Amino acid sequence: MRESPPLKSYQLAGITAVSALWVLLSYGEVFKILGFRAGIVLCIVFPILATAAFTTLRNGTGHQHRSRVAATLAGGWIFAAVAYVFLHPLSQRHVFGQGSDRENAIEVACSTLLAGHFPYRNHTFLGNPITPMPGALLFAAPFYLLGQIGVQNLFWLAIFLYWCYRFWSRGWLSAWYAFVFVLFSPCIMQDVVTGGDFFTNFVYVIVLLSVVVYSLAIPRWKWSTWIWPLVLGIALSSRPIYSVVYPCLLAITWQIAGRSASLITVALTAFAELGVTIPIYLHDPAHFTPFNVGSNAYSLIPAAYMPAVLTFVVGLLIASASFFLRLDLQRLVGILGCSLTVITLPFFVIDRIVKPELFPLINLIYLAPGLLLLIAYLLRRYANELATDENSNIVAPH
Repeated sequence: MRESPPLKSYQLAGITAVSALWVLLSYGEVFKILGFRAGIVLCIVFPILATAAFTTLRNGTGHQHRSRVAATLAGGWIFAAVAYVFLHPLSQRHVFGQGSDRENAIEVACSTLLAGHFPYRNHTFLGNPITPMPGALLFAAPFYLLGQIGVQNLFWLAIFLYWCYRFWSRGWLSAWYAFVFVLFSPCIMQDVVTGGDFFTNFVYVIVLLSVVVYSLAIPRWKWSTWIWPLVLGIALSSRPIYSVVYPCLLAITWQIAGRSASLITVALTAFAELGVTIPIYLHDPAHFTPFNVGSNAYSLIPAAYMPAVLTFVVGLLIASASFFLRLDLQRLVGILGCSLTVITLPFFVIDRIVKPELFPLINLIYLAPGLLLLIAYLLRRYANELATDENSNIVAPH
């Protein structure tokens, strides 16, 4: 039988540090709900509990059983669905305050776009401009027609949980990651249950990117190498930051399928993204708010420095490191995590220093994609190391 060797001190410290990233993603919503003192207690206790859960799952009997992991993830989705069913109507009625206008932004934009009009001159019920790009509106349109835009979050959450299940080779780390950093994250779950789409944008980008890579690595159907890049291109048109994917996409597809297939894949992706974005943008560039609205920190930096463009270029440079590495999905996730974090982190820091009175939820959800990918990368490396330790610790039966 195999016994899990005891965690080394640096491994235990690493898991504790990774667990502590939950605090960075969650403290704003925790303080809002529980108040400062109780929030501080939870922010201290939760990483400890998460680390304890990690060691318990690792050492528990049968913890690698695939069916148990799958059932746990299914239970997590049911938990999220129940939370949505109960909390979404309360959010719509503004029981807990003025609420979030993210779902309303999609509803207003989809309604206007499907009527054949330019969607970005309108505002939400809170008076905010529409920020989701055309790709996000196209992905949300079927759910808008069904009358339940927020249900798209549950749909894509189910797919993301399956992605986690496959990313960690159907192992228990997929359930630990999903519960600690998604299902038990107030920041993420607030976006899910109120009908916001920023987390969902992240999910379909990373899922479809994985599908494109898989379709080239194992080409079962010829059509898949043409269709999936087009769908990915529409997904990349959900938010401007996700265009940072292109260097990674070019590098990994080149390594997997060769130059011709790589160039075709990238061209199809760019064609789809530009095809759904440019016609609407050219209709009224001055009012295309996804390009004109950003962090509060933008106003604190001289416009001549073009802060949004500057951070995006830095993110592209980091993503371009993929040309110098032997890539697999794990490394791709890590590079994208670094790139997205570099794009979003500076404005998060500036906002917190200059305007600490602002409730930080919006900035936290913007920070989430990069951090979630970095955490996934670190845990995947960690899983590989633990698997090596376990393989070298085979105990003969008595």
